[in-house]
Amino acid sequence: MLAFLTRILLWVTLALLVLALLVTGIFFYRSRVRSRNYLAKEQSELRYFIQQQVDSHGDITGYECLLRQPDNEGNWRLPEHLETLPLQRVIFCSMACSTACRHSPTHWRST
Repeated sequence: MLAFLTRILLWVTLALLVLALLVTGIFFYRSRVRSRNYLAKEQSELRYFIQQQVDSHGDITGYECLLRQPDNEGNWRLPEHLETLPLQRVIFCSMACSTACRHSPTHWRST
């Protein structure tokens, strides 16, 4: 009897493992398909805006890059479906923003 229950538990465990791998694979594939299609949309123009971080004394303590996308009215807003944006593009753009802040800090302070 114990051997029979052990076999059943083994089969249930294997079935759940296969199901988990299948769900993970489908999610990964579908998320990749969506991320590739994000840049094919008409509104794929993305820009980083640099904003100063100021402490309570008014001293500049750093900078942050804000990712924005134009809407139909010409205003800049946070992109819709940001989770589908390819991480490679976010990292590349943020590295460019970081480099720009380091190489010309006086320019960013004056704006």
